[in-house]
Amino acid sequence: MFVADTANAILTTLDDRSPNVRAKAAWSLANLTDTLIVNMQSVGREFQEDFSDLLLLNMLRSAAKASTDKDRVKSNAVRALGNLLHFLQPGQLGKPVFEQPVEEAVRALVETVRGDATMKVRWNACYALGNAFRNQHLPLGSAVWSEEAYSALSDVVHSCKNFKVRIKSAAALSVPSTRARYGNTQQFSEIWQTLAQALEHSEETDDFLEYRYCASLRSQLCRALLHMLSLCQPEDLPALRSTLSERRVNTLQSLLIRHLNGRDLGFATGEEGADPVAPEDDRLLLKDTLKRLQSMMGNTAADANEDLKMVLCFLEELERNCEETEGKDSNES
Repeated sequence: MFVADTANAILTTLDDRSPNVRAKAAWSLANLTDTLIVNMQSVGREFQEDFSDLLLLNMLRSAAKASTDKDRVKSNAVRALGNLLHFLQPGQLGKPVFEQPVEEAVRALVETVRGDATMKVRWNACYALGNAFRNQHLPLGSAVWSEEAYSALSDVVHSCKNFKVRIKSAAALSVPSTRARYGNTQQFSEIWQTLAQALEHSEETDDFLEYRYCASLRSQLCRALLHMLSLCQPEDLPALRSTLSERRVNTLQSLLIRHLNGRDLGFATGEEGADPVAPEDDRLLLKDTLKRLQSMMGNTAADANEDLKMVLCFLEELERNCEETEGKDSNES
């Protein structure tokens, strides 16, 4: 009840005439929604079921409206939206009254990611989308807004001048935990190809100050690519194969080896919000992916087998080169 009373008080001040008051109200709302996630994780379903559907709707609508305000309001409004989308449960998402507010909330985040707000605001919006993606009950991959969300993150990860924003968008793209949540084959292919291109050009920038984030960007992009490989299905293999052309394969191999052997760890700044995943975990993921894809051999059509062979060849060579490089490093030390 205390949380509900606090939320109602905050929502009233979000409409205040003073931008200073609205900025503080948005900050308070973001912090309050942080506590919703903490209570969801510690107290569990009982807390979520006791929370008013009407209040959640009002919070979603108010935060979406605040995301169109000045940047100092918008920055925390998008953070609140990410938490609220993460908090929603099947009982709420199944009600028609939630359909439009959820769609508007996601589109508010998409517009902020694509917009001309400050980099801090866009970073928060990328973080918020990744936060929302963690809700397994959201119809990510099948909802009409999924393509827009993935497209916005893909544009940013490839072309944003700010490497911190690119890192956070890559982190968001590696959140979906199942293949279905990436959508259809074309969407999966477009995300994969964008991440591969972003990794190839991860050191290209006109701003010297951004170079300090290169290592963290490379690592996050490698994690995203390895994660998608771990989920890919036979119908995804032609797109993966087309990415692994002779011109590109050597570059991707060298950058992935660098990540898997932990060579970028000493250069990462730790300030830009990359996901804390150890290279050892990604090496295990690579081994598991290889076993899964090897088990597909002989169980797919002839054309698909050719695509599978190409992808397997790339991954087997990647694993072999990682082991050889690691051995050389050990001998030198």
